[in-house]
Amino acid sequence: MYRAALRRQHASGKLPLGSHVSAAETWRTIRHLRREHFSQAEIAGRLGLPRRRLEWDADVVTVRTALRVRLLVRRLMDEART
Repeated sequence: MYRAALRRQHASGKLPLGSHVSAAETWRTIRHLRREHFSQAEIAGRLGLPRRRLEWDADVVTVRTALRVRLLVRRLMDEART
């Protein structure tokens, strides 16, 4: 049952939230936020990280983290427009 569902999910092109992906785009986005004067603690807090700090040495992140960062940027852009 689990493997069949995993195969269907993979075939549809959706990665499980716990899968690891390259962190390059995520770090690029975080660097952009830092240039916009968001502190590391503020970014981590808005991402819901418990220790309110970012792990700078990660080469990979989970799909969940990458999606959280994208959502954060989208929300910040929406706030800036209003």
